[in-house]
Amino acid sequence: MDINKLLESKNKHFRKFREKILKPILILLYKDGITANDITNLRLILAIVFFLIFNRYRAISLLIITLAFLLDIFDGPVARYRNFSSDRGKFLDMAVDGITYFLVVLTFAYYNINPILIAIHVFSINYAYLFAIIKKNELKKCDWVIHPTANSTYLKLLPVIAFYAFHLFGVDYLELSLYAATFLCIFAFVYYYLSLQKRWKKLYKK
Repeated sequence: MDINKLLESKNKHFRKFREKILKPILILLYKDGITANDITNLRLILAIVFFLIFNRYRAISLLIITLAFLLDIFDGPVARYRNFSSDRGKFLDMAVDGITYFLVVLTFAYYNINPILIAIHVFSINYAYLFAIIKKNELKKCDWVIHPTANSTYLKLLPVIAFYAFHLFGVDYLELSLYAATFLCIFAFVYYYLSLQKRWKKLYKK
């Protein structure tokens, strides 16, 4: 089965379940006039504050970034509940997701993680996401340049888990998580790269 189709199917089921659970909160946010972009902008501010105070106030910064991650649950459902879902909004959401993740990974440098490894990981995950987006959406109609959805959150999972394991339990898998996640990103990039070439080859023949 195509990886994209499998991830998209799982994501649809999760999204329906999530929005059913969140409906009472969505109604309150709607009544208060809070939009998806409001939540996205708040997440960006929280991520920046997290990084700026991380070196001096670890506990507080951990609470702040946790709140930023939790708020990510709401912006998509809020947009759909208000019938304001758009590809531009999805792009902003994905951009803030990427910035938040980048700032979290950047804190690994405080614990003597090789900065070159951090740089390679950030580079590889961005290209993996870019090619995943193109592979999934280039032939679909959209209200913007392209549908900016990748269904590739799993690529960020290991470093985020390692981040919390280190700060909550003192378990240090920071470097290992980056190596593993970078390997997954490179694998995903190669898969999408080759898949796109195969698709484009068929398109050129038509």
